[in-house]
Amino acid sequence: MAFFEKNQAVGLDLGQGAVKAVFISARGHDIEVQKAAVFDCRAEGVLDEQELCTNLGPWLDNCGITPKRTVANIPQYLASTQTTTFPPGSEKNLDEMVGYETRNLAGLSEEAFTFDYAQLPPTSDGSNQVVIGICRESVIEERAEMIKDAQIPVVDLAIGGIALANAYFHLCPDAASRELPELVLDVGCENATLAVVVGPRLLFPSSLMFGTERYIAGLAKL
Repeated sequence: MAFFEKNQAVGLDLGQGAVKAVFISARGHDIEVQKAAVFDCRAEGVLDEQELCTNLGPWLDNCGITPKRTVANIPQYLASTQTTTFPPGSEKNLDEMVGYETRNLAGLSEEAFTFDYAQLPPTSDGSNQVVIGICRESVIEERAEMIKDAQIPVVDLAIGGIALANAYFHLCPDAASRELPELVLDVGCENATLAVVVGPRLLFPSSLMFGTERYIAGLAKL
């Protein structure tokens, strides 16, 4: 049983109007979606994070999703993300170079920041492309504490735009061979997350501070 638990995980997307959960398992090199569910916060009368923490665990249990390992999201609008290209032969110095780039992203802010990066497939000229994510430590601590209060074991946090691109690459494997840029858009209630990709590379993740509510309001005026 322990072996199977190590190959199972839950992805948790905590949005402003809804929570989405997906329960996946790994079989060799394949990933299978076992269950997926959506919790409509407004329909359930959940108005704040404290109420969400109270309801989140029982909701997952009712859905038959019992997370042993959970990865939760950091909304794209709470993080800064960029794709940076370093010269050929820089593999051994990526940590140092990314650290320098991160200090530039943080600017002159006195707040504490944390960062991570993922190396993309090498380019034709041997350059090293990486996606760098940076977020205030206070945001990560608050997010982790909120999920901990719901008694859900969190092993990692993922920035929304990067998670969106990874999901797209997994669900549409033929996208890796496409040569033209593509826009992937996840529209939520109050905001949207976008990712511009080309081939297997994430070029630009960002957020739009509007979602379906603005569309509904616009349609109501017609």
